[in-house]
Formats: sequence, structure tokens, C-alpha cells
Amino acid sequence: LKGMYDTFASDLEKSNADESKKAKTFAALMETKKAEFEALQETLQSHTMDSATKTKDLADSKASLDDTEEQLEADEIFFAETKDTCRARANQWAQRSRLRTEELQGIAQAVKVLSSDEAKKTFESATTTFLQLHQARKARGDGNRGIAYDRLTGVAKKTQSLALARIAVALKTGGHFNKIIQMIENMIQLLRDEEQQDITEKKWCEDKMQKNRWDLQDLDRAIKKAETGIERHGSSIKELDEKITELEGTIEASEKTLQEMKDMRTKEYEDFLKAQRDDVKAIELIEQAIVHLTKFYHAQGVSLELAQGAKRADPEPKPELSWAKEGASYGGRKGEHEGVVAILGMIKEDLKNELKNGSVEDGEGATNFASDMGHLQETLQAQTKSKRQVEMEKAELEGKIADLEELKGLKEDDQSAEKDNEGALGTKCKWLETHFDSRRSKREAEVDGLIDAKSYLAGMSE
Repeated sequence: LKGMYDTFASDLEKSNADESKKAKTFAALMETKKAEFEALQETLQSHTMDSATKTKDLADSKASLDDTEEQLEADEIFFAETKDTCRARANQWAQRSRLRTEELQGIAQAVKVLSSDEAKKTFESATTTFLQLHQARKARGDGNRGIAYDRLTGVAKKTQSLALARIAVALKTGGHFNKIIQMIENMIQLLRDEEQQDITEKKWCEDKMQKNRWDLQDLDRAIKKAETGIERHGSSIKELDEKITELEGTIEASEKTLQEMKDMRTKEYEDFLKAQRDDVKAIELIEQAIVHLTKFYHAQGVSLELAQGAKRADPEPKPELSWAKEGASYGGRKGEHEGVVAILGMIKEDLKNELKNGSVEDGEGATNFASDMGHLQETLQAQTKSKRQVEMEKAELEGKIADLEELKGLKEDDQSAEKDNEGALGTKCKWLETHFDSRRSKREAEVDGLIDAKSYLAGMSE
């Protein structure tokens, strides 16, 4: 029995030591989890702020996208109209150039025919015949006509004007002065109309080229802005990937801790059940031992108290040899049996108390485990929610990048079209740089010559 008691006491000390060790481990684990919980709370707050910022950026980006789409639609309409206008103007210019070329060729052929030696002889013969009919009057007119002819041909050669040459030929071939003056006025008006048309063409070209430059600048800025947005969102996605990796590690650690707590609780409960079974079995064995020990005395009608008994005032006298007395019967060693039974009773009570305390401690442990599991589950749910939110933010940024890449592609297409338009305008309006000023100078000289000739002819016709 003493060995059994020592075993029970040793097991109890060992269980208490294990319980203390597990309590310390659990306390350290809870400190770690509290720190993780606080860190996750801060992470959640930071992600909430990031979510608000991202929502505002999304609204701004959508508004900017709507504005850009409206501008794109307007630019496409303007570009289509500009292409149609340029095509029509190009056709008009080609037709105008062809007609003027044919006109110049006809004038050149006419001048060639009228300036040939045969034509001169013919005109001289005709003039001689004419002078013979009206000698006194035509001699003066022929002189004035010749002077006017010389003036017109001089201006025509100076300005390289075929129109003046044509008027000079008409004057030389005997055209009436009033008719020639009307031709000069028509020519002056034609030149002024041509001047106005050149000015209109110049303004149109300048406006189109300026708008083309502005459109190219706007498209270049839009493309760079899209590239900057793509780069910025790409950097944000990298940061979110790092957060996702970090959260995945935290979630994995929490799941591992959760499983460890479950395994620890399972083992503790199994140890508790085993200890309960052992204590119950030990109590049964002690009760059986007490029954066997007291069976003899019960059969003899002797009462045994399961206690140490009251203390005696006097020291116990030496035992008498009652069995040596005549007629005495054997009644057993009651004193030793009472001590043993008392010890077994105390061990039994200790085991019962251990059963009771073990149940209470297991209940407290189960309550603490449920509370800790609840907190850890909430932490794990918060971590999972944070990871899901970060993944949604990443998906949203990837969508923004896709939209920006699409927008960039559209802007690059528009930029290519505007560059083509720039080339077409450069070809169509190149004459402004090379011929506008020279055309204006020649036209002014031609008009001055026509006005001078008109004034001279008007003076002669009076």
C-alpha cells in the first residue's frame, strides 16, 4: 500500500508538473496570438484606408475614362470630316492645277502663233491696209496702241504673267480700248479673288496644322499618362502580391497553431480520461482492499474506524498476551488493521478529490480552449477576409491596367492617324512655305502693272 501511495503521489506530482508546463506553453502561445491579433488589426485598418483611397481613385479614373471616350468620339468625327474635306480639296486642287496648266499651254501656243514672223507680217499688212483708209487718225492710234502694248508686254515679262501677255496680244490685234480696259478690270478682279483664295487656303492650312499639332500633343500626353498609370498600378500589384504572400504565411501559421491547439486539447482530454479511469480503478482496488481487510473483523463483530483514532493521554502499555489466557479466543491485530484501513481511506479520499478537481480543471480547460479557439477563429477569419480583399484590389488594378492598355492602344491608333494627317497636310500645304510669298509678290506686281496699263489706256481713250 505504501508503494501504491508513493506511485499515486509521484503520478500526481508529475501530472502537476506537466500541467504547469502546458499552462506556461499555453500562456506564451496566447501572448504570441495576441500580438498577431493586434498586428492584424493594424493591417485591417490600413487596408480599410487603402480601400477608401482605391475607391476614390476608381471613381476619378472612371470619370476620366468617360471624358476621354467622349473626346475620342469627337476627335474621330472631326478626323473623318477632315479626311473628307482634305480629299475634296485635293481633288479640287488637282482639277484646278490641270485646268490652269491647260490654260497656260493654250496661252503659250497662242502667244507663239501670234508672235511668229508670219503673224507679224500679216499684222503689218493688215495695219498698213487699215492706215491707208484712215491715215491721219490711225497713225496716232497705232502709236498709242504700240506704247500701250509695250507697257503691257514689259509688265508681263517682268511678272511672267501670261494673262497680261494675252491682254497685250488682244491690244495689238486691234482690240478696242474699252474692251481691253474691261479685260484688265476682270483680270484685276480675278487676281484679287485668287489672292483671297490663297489667304483662305493659308488660314485653313494653318488652322488644320495647328489643330493637328495640338491633337498630337494631347495624344502624346494621354499615352504617357496611360503608361504612367500602368506602371503605377503594376507597382501597386507587386505590393499587393507581397501582402498576399505575407497574409498566406500568417494564415498558414494560424491554421498550424489552431491544429496544434486542437491536438494539445485532444491529448489533454485523453490524459484526463486516462487519469480518471486510473483514479476510478484505484478507488475500486482500495475499496476492495478495505473490504478484504475489514471482512475478518466484521465476521468477529468487531468495529473498525477508518481513522487514526483518538490520541491517548498515557503511553500505550505493553500488549498483554491475551491468547495466553485460558479460554481466550483470537480476535486479530485490530490496532494495525485500523492504521492500514485509515491510510487506505485517506488515499481513497485523495483520489476522489483528484477526480473531482480533475473534472473541474478539465471543465475550465474546455472553457478556456473554446474561448481561445473562438478568438483564433476570428483572427483566422479576419486574415482570410484581408487576403480576399487584397486579392479583389489586385483584380481591380489588373482591370484598370487592361483598360489603360486598351486606351493606350486606341490613342496610339489615333496618333498614327494624326501623323498620317500631318503628312497629308504637309504635302497639301507645302506651297505655303515655298510659293505663297512669291505668288503674292508677283500678283501685286501684276496688279500694279494692270492698273498702270488701265490708267494709260483710259487716258488714251478720252
